[in-house]
Amino acid sequence: MVGGAGVQFKVDGAAMGARRPRHRTRVAWNTAALSNGPHTLTAVARDAAGNVTTSAAVTASVNNDTTPPVLTAVAASAITSAGATISWTTNEASDTQVEYGLTTAYGTLTPLDPAKVMTHTRTLGALVAGTLYHYRVRSRDAAGNLGTSGDFTFNHHHHDVSRYRHLQGGNTHRRGRSPERM
Repeated sequence: MVGGAGVQFKVDGAAMGARRPRHRTRVAWNTAALSNGPHTLTAVARDAAGNVTTSAAVTASVNNDTTPPVLTAVAASAITSAGATISWTTNEASDTQVEYGLTTAYGTLTPLDPAKVMTHTRTLGALVAGTLYHYRVRSRDAAGNLGTSGDFTFNHHHHDVSRYRHLQGGNTHRRGRSPERM
């Protein structure tokens, strides 16, 4: 639209996309790249003769979600010869995924479950008996913020035992057989 009539929308004085024909005066505003707080919006109109008029400024407040989900109640259960179940909760709806492996480098990711839920469960399969596994859980909210837990472990025994330990803070929890028989 060279030299023609149209409207240019601006945020804090910067152009928001291309100038639009005067009959298209709506624009989508993606605030993700803006800082939280007040921003000034204006529209600059140009007629066919080249006359320019700027609208009165409108102030809009941006409040983007930048906080990842809080992950709690992380646990390993149903540890059997077939696998283990990892569960946790989040304080907001988010997706579900577990990283696991023989070290804190993990190396394996469960398939992502994109459903936005607050109670999460993933089953790990094809585990080797008598092996200590490390795992951590991951959940991403609708705004794209990723929450990741600390490292947890469980022992995959020949027997149906649920034993897990959270390595941060030194908390140890055992279920199933008595510690002297583990």
